[in-house]
Amino acid sequence: LTLKDNLRSFETVAPLLVYLEAGPWQEAKGEGKEDDNPEGREQVMALLRAFNPAHPVFVMTVARTMDDIETPLRRAGAFDRWFALPAITPLVQGELFLDLVGRERCAPSLTQASAKVGKLLDRSFDAPELRKLAALRMRRKYAELGRPLEFLDLVNLDSQGLRESDSMLIEDEKLRQRVAWHEAGHAAMALLDSAGQDVPEFTSILPHGNSNGVVVDSVEYHHANAGRRTYLDMCHGIRVSLAGRAAEEVVYGPAGISNGCRSDLASCYRLASDAFASWGFAPGMDKETPSEANLAVILGTPTHSEYAHLESLVRNFLAEQYGIVRHQLQSHRSLLEKIKDGLLETSILDQQEIAGIFRTQEQPNMMQ
Repeated sequence: LTLKDNLRSFETVAPLLVYLEAGPWQEAKGEGKEDDNPEGREQVMALLRAFNPAHPVFVMTVARTMDDIETPLRRAGAFDRWFALPAITPLVQGELFLDLVGRERCAPSLTQASAKVGKLLDRSFDAPELRKLAALRMRRKYAELGRPLEFLDLVNLDSQGLRESDSMLIEDEKLRQRVAWHEAGHAAMALLDSAGQDVPEFTSILPHGNSNGVVVDSVEYHHANAGRRTYLDMCHGIRVSLAGRAAEEVVYGPAGISNGCRSDLASCYRLASDAFASWGFAPGMDKETPSEANLAVILGTPTHSEYAHLESLVRNFLAEQYGIVRHQLQSHRSLLEKIKDGLLETSILDQQEIAGIFRTQEQPNMMQ
């Protein structure tokens, strides 16, 4: 209901629960700001003051925080009971999304993986309107494909976003080879640095948007660490991002590294900067560096000395991590090459195919 309704008339049909839409009537007036809706607020206050236990009219509304409600409305006899709704679980989120898409349009890989669907949505489509747009895009995809939608279709949507574009094979064979090595580096490092636990959802060398290829992270692996990120989690993310460039160096040498690594390096710099500027992490915390070595986090805009200190930490850390990644890929060249060969053969490798390559290439060696 809105405040244009005659709220007092509801007492005639009480008991009643009245929901009032959020609006200017409930907002706290800032200093030097005119009151946007004094009449509306007074209407609500009048209704609350007139509460009659014999004919009760209960009034409810919503707000982001209690502080968003004007002080006179936050007291006994006014809005005096507050409920905080828990976050929707991935399972429920997935179920709601599948209902929006239409279960009749979905294959078992979607309908039998509701929790995984919810985790993927939480990563890329974390607002209700975005999820509605994603569901609409999936329904259109169903019409285009003429077959039930698979989980891989949702993963593909996660990697491309809501932008619609056709995927085409890379015609230049030398470029296609380079892209395959690059993406194989990301996928191989995700596997090696997690002992096979972080298996990408899929890896592709089909161009989309501004990229010639993509590796989509494991939904389950990264959701398990979404709430808290440890130093080792941060290092893992850095190493996977650096692995595309390192793979190019392993194959083509330092002088053969391409400029296709720019976005990977940017994400590494942002993540390492956050870790050392805001989280109190220190390079080498997994080895000899004491955990208290970098506790003076940066508040607000860095000073010149803070920026210089941070830049030094980040540069040295990324150089060290890059050396680790390059050594790993050199030591496991057969895994890197096998993933590259699979990409050149089919252009796309899904999670099961990537896991199968890892089992055949690495697990026998790990058991010896």
